[in-house]
Amino acid sequence: MIYNYYDDYITDYITDEREQRAIAHVDTLGVSDTQTYERLVVLKTYIITAKEAMVNDADIFKLKADLYQKEFDALLLTYREKEAAAQGKSLFTLGLQRG
Repeated sequence: MIYNYYDDYITDYITDEREQRAIAHVDTLGVSDTQTYERLVVLKTYIITAKEAMVNDADIFKLKADLYQKEFDALLLTYREKEAAAQGKSLFTLGLQRG
């Protein structure tokens, strides 16, 4: 594996193939910041691994998949907001209508 993983509960289930799928997914997101990219890969690897190791919707892997998905989404949103701000843009725009 390329990256370091710190969730001892999931780490034993991570495979090179799962990590490669996570890398391929994050590559499609256009993230240029190395630190953010690496964290997104780790989170996506956790998500893939947890979902594939999950036996049912009530086990610990389901909880971990949901937790890491929320963290992944929040990190990606924060990254995109910073990138937009650096370019003088906003991710959120409202159309104004005159009545």
